[in-house]
Amino acid sequence: MSTLVIVESPAKAKTIKKYLGPGYEVVASMGHVRDLPAAKLSVDVKHDFAPKYAVIKGKEKLVSELKKDVEKSDKVILATDPDREGEAISWHLSTLLDLNLEDKNRVTFNEITKTGIKNGMDHPRAVDMNLVNAQQARRILDRLVGYRLSPFISQKIRRGLSAGRVQSVAVRMIVDREEEIRAFKPEEYWTIDAKFTAPSRKVFSASLYGDENGKIKIENKEQSDAILSRLDGASYSVKTLKKGTRKKNPAPPFTTSTLQQEASRKLGFQTQKTMRTAQELYEGVDVQGIGTTGLITYMRTDSLRISEEARAQAAAAIEDIFGKEYLPDKPRYYKTGANAQDGHEAIRPATPSITPERVKDSLTSDQYKLYNLIWKRFMASLMASCVQDTVKLEIAGANEKDAAEGKYCLFTAAGYSVRFDGFTKVYEISDDESKGSLLPEIKVGDTAKLKELIPSQHFTSPPPRFTEASLVKEFEEKGIGRPSTYSTIITTIVKRNYVKRESKQFVPTELGEATTKLLKEKFPRIVNVKFTAQMEDMLDRVDSGDIDYVSVLDDFYGEFEKSLDKAKAEMKDVKIQLEEDITDIPCEKCGRMMVIKTGRYGRFLACPGYPECKNAKPLVLETNAKCPKCGAKVIERKTKRGYTFYGCSNWPGCDFMTWDKPTDEICPQCGKSLFKKKGGVVECLNEGCGYTKKSASIELNLNAGFFKDIVGKAEAEQAKKQYRYPIEDTIYGNGIQGGLAVLTAKTRPVSSFEEKSVTANCRIPVTFQIKDRTKVAAEGASLNKTALNFTVTRKLTGDRKNPQETLTVSAPQILSGTFAPDYFDKKDINWTVGDHAIIQMDAGFVEEGIADGDYRNAKVSAKKDTRWILDLMEADDAAHSEHIYEKRTGYGTRSTDVIMAAKDALGNIQSAACSVKVDFVTDDQTVVMPEEIRADQDTLTFALTLTKSGSRYNPVLSWEGSDAQKITAELVPEAALKGNGDGNFVLEWRSRSGAVKAENGVISADTGASWITEAMKKYPYTAETTDEITVKAGTIEKKIPVKLTFKLVDRTWSGSSGGHSSGSGSTGSVLKKLQNTGEQPKGSIAGEWRKEADGSWRFVSGGKTYAGEWAWIYNPYAKEGQEKTSWFHFASDGRMQTGWFLDEKDGSWYYLRKTSDGNQGKMQTGWLKEGEKWYYLGPTGRMTKGWNWIDGKCYYMDQKNGHMLAGCMTPDGYTVDDTGAWCVHGVVQTFGKK
Repeated sequence: MSTLVIVESPAKAKTIKKYLGPGYEVVASMGHVRDLPAAKLSVDVKHDFAPKYAVIKGKEKLVSELKKDVEKSDKVILATDPDREGEAISWHLSTLLDLNLEDKNRVTFNEITKTGIKNGMDHPRAVDMNLVNAQQARRILDRLVGYRLSPFISQKIRRGLSAGRVQSVAVRMIVDREEEIRAFKPEEYWTIDAKFTAPSRKVFSASLYGDENGKIKIENKEQSDAILSRLDGASYSVKTLKKGTRKKNPAPPFTTSTLQQEASRKLGFQTQKTMRTAQELYEGVDVQGIGTTGLITYMRTDSLRISEEARAQAAAAIEDIFGKEYLPDKPRYYKTGANAQDGHEAIRPATPSITPERVKDSLTSDQYKLYNLIWKRFMASLMASCVQDTVKLEIAGANEKDAAEGKYCLFTAAGYSVRFDGFTKVYEISDDESKGSLLPEIKVGDTAKLKELIPSQHFTSPPPRFTEASLVKEFEEKGIGRPSTYSTIITTIVKRNYVKRESKQFVPTELGEATTKLLKEKFPRIVNVKFTAQMEDMLDRVDSGDIDYVSVLDDFYGEFEKSLDKAKAEMKDVKIQLEEDITDIPCEKCGRMMVIKTGRYGRFLACPGYPECKNAKPLVLETNAKCPKCGAKVIERKTKRGYTFYGCSNWPGCDFMTWDKPTDEICPQCGKSLFKKKGGVVECLNEGCGYTKKSASIELNLNAGFFKDIVGKAEAEQAKKQYRYPIEDTIYGNGIQGGLAVLTAKTRPVSSFEEKSVTANCRIPVTFQIKDRTKVAAEGASLNKTALNFTVTRKLTGDRKNPQETLTVSAPQILSGTFAPDYFDKKDINWTVGDHAIIQMDAGFVEEGIADGDYRNAKVSAKKDTRWILDLMEADDAAHSEHIYEKRTGYGTRSTDVIMAAKDALGNIQSAACSVKVDFVTDDQTVVMPEEIRADQDTLTFALTLTKSGSRYNPVLSWEGSDAQKITAELVPEAALKGNGDGNFVLEWRSRSGAVKAENGVISADTGASWITEAMKKYPYTAETTDEITVKAGTIEKKIPVKLTFKLVDRTWSGSSGGHSSGSGSTGSVLKKLQNTGEQPKGSIAGEWRKEADGSWRFVSGGKTYAGEWAWIYNPYAKEGQEKTSWFHFASDGRMQTGWFLDEKDGSWYYLRKTSDGNQGKMQTGWLKEGEKWYYLGPTGRMTKGWNWIDGKCYYMDQKNGHMLAGCMTPDGYTVDDTGAWCVHGVVQTFGKK
């Protein structure tokens, strides 16, 4: 049987094949075999972001060969790297080679050693789809961002740009750090150090800590000088002495991140180099005496875990190499971070007993350096602590006066010595790399003799730019990317010119800053550090199967697509021009300065006037050299891979080409240009010339006693005169006074006759002359202020829509400059302003009482009528136009510098800068003014009826039509109303004549008003009047007319019997005489009923017959359940009326019962059915019309005839069912207000 094992790299395959032996065929997939095609998006967004994979171009033959190998094998093992990428490669291989994904054919090797391979082969498993999905999610997410966002920024900034989910955040971090550095304002501080001599006569150093009140912070020279003055003539003694012991513990073994950081810091390796070299050490190296073996464990890990087997091996190696005392009392265990995947061990030597020295001859220089670093860090992490003896002392210094008052200045000194070196024997962490100072033997109370006090000026420093080490650390702390991707991220942003390296630090390019600014404005989530970290956390959760990767993609893409569409719309015709793309080359056709653009075939020059001017030409970088063949200019060119070479500008007419860099020198033999080769050799490339130059430098040893003695004496003499005067010209040496040197030059044997070196000597007389042409240079400059702040205030008052505006600025400020020394050889003194659009400066301004002598003055004031402020105001007004009732809130800040510089006679410039900040603020004191008052009713009507009933001498009064009415009024705009934001107005209600009362929109008639009392005094007891309600807010009013009518209905009776006084007598036979017995309700009438011959009834009470009026008649014979009193109406001839009756006095219809069942003539109330129609008579007997709520339901009575409508739509558009009840969608509406 044969087993096919598939790994990624040939080197790894070679090492594994050695350990597996016969029966196994090990082949390499050469990394990924399938991926998303680069030509298009290759992600089906509409169908759960389905990826459309294809075999990578150029690997078709490899896949075909793998398929043949599978057919020939009995078993297939997938042994790709033990991480997400490796798992994805195994999955792609399974898919392409038709392997069963449920088969346990996946193995991983933590280390490529015999033990590591055996452990992996003994524990096969199925492909982990959670890891595969996590890799797919990252791949698809990166593809969506890159392929959707990159074309947008390429269109807006420069062709060929790219954006990435993580790389863009990395660029932003570097850009943000650069902005911090630019905004940083250094602060001055001072330190005072002292050198003391102990009683043992040994010198040691100490630093000023404080005084009797505690720690001192020295902020300027004045404070420093004050302390030095205080210490003038002081005595010093040891105040306290503390001795102790401290332990230094080793750092944990490497993770991917810490390995990249330490390799950068200690070895100067870039992350890409670190990971490439670590991969080589992991996959296997051919070691003399051992064979091919992996030297380290898997290098992509965030775990600090160490296997017990590795611990035992390391402990044995430590004891063997260093001794048993270098093992700790208890084994060290390191805690892995909470967010770590912990999929693999920490990075360590695969076999701890293999020391770096043992394999040095088998490794490349880079491999050895990195293995040495990993081995020492790992071994140190398991070794004993370093034990140090520490000492700290305090020295008090005071002059006689301070000592008498108990005052002193306190200096501190600290030192340590190593009692046991422990882990530092093999590896020093950064804190221990500088050796500690050892203090001399001294005790409390001993006198310390002051040797020197050294005041030093310092300035606080801005945050440092990122190095590879610090950037990787920042990635890890912020959760950006994963350690395995750090190298790729950094390589990408440098390669694409978003950042560049300067002295191993990252500096953003103009392109990087412009791209970051665009992304921050239009896609804030894409470059948000916290959001990116959250996305990484979500993707990690896919690893463990906690969430589905499609949901993660869906949540991200929806918001991203909206932002992209919005950005495209907002920047439809916008193009961002970079300063670095602008040249000083004029367009030959239109005269505009041409710009650099990037096309399909690289960068070229184009006219910015396109499409009006379509001029374009190649971008040529010329040198000063001439072609040695044809004499044309030599230009810089690039290969397809980006390497620089130099060729003739007449190409293809001239084929001259070289990798050597042109110089500005001319060949002394033939006059052609010289070129510089590697190694510093300069030669002529003109065929047949052969001139070569390699110079030898001759240097004088100016530290020789001959020179030092002469210079020392001359400078000492000059110092006495405070350097005001130059040293006098004097000639020394002349080849006699020790001024003689001999130069010896030897040739290499291969270049000399008979391969023997040739020696030539040259005697060089040395004449030394001091020619002092120095001037007194300006050594320092300072300003009385380091920062100025101004405020431009836009004050708005009055109506918010049309405000009164004033623009004020804070008072000018005076800057005064001083220079040191005051006698330097001045050439000129200049004041400059960084941005004249922000401030104006009156240089040379002299403040009253200050002479214009050793310093100059300048009056600085902020400009208020300047473009940037006007732009802010216009933008604020534009925003306000969409929200006219909100306060204007415009603000902004601009900063610049004022620089005072002195140029001395030597051309040296000493300058001092003062930062100037101008704040623009808006002080909006406007109010929202009322514009209109709206009411839901334009008029009101009150029809007042006063009914008097019962005894005329003690009548019962009842009002109708006097119910209060509600008017809803609103103030336009609402913002003007008090309680709405900053509204300041309230609605005030009042009536003109007092006929009505108006309180907060509730309008009620005053039934005690004089017009009513007057109407009640004379017939016909009716009256009309008008009033007017005024609603007011500020100066705005709304007037609502009110019409009022009054009518008095008198239903009282007079006489002692309670009979009604009106009406006339009547004759006829008495059918029945009713006796007034029992308890009679107050106000009711008792009397006799008489039936006439024609069958009509009349009622007589107190000798009077009722006629043309109502009567409330008492029935003493009413049985239980019957009404004891009822209303009747009698015609003008005295007949009791029945049926429908129109009372002309109030215009209402009433119904008097017709039936002869004892209820005839009685006034009907409630429901009444007449024929097929229903009517409703109110409690007073009146027939109702229109809408009425009756027993919890709403009915509509015909406005003309009063009958109830049923099973139809009412005139005002509402539906009533067959019972007449109001309904909505078939549901009867109850207990509401229609």
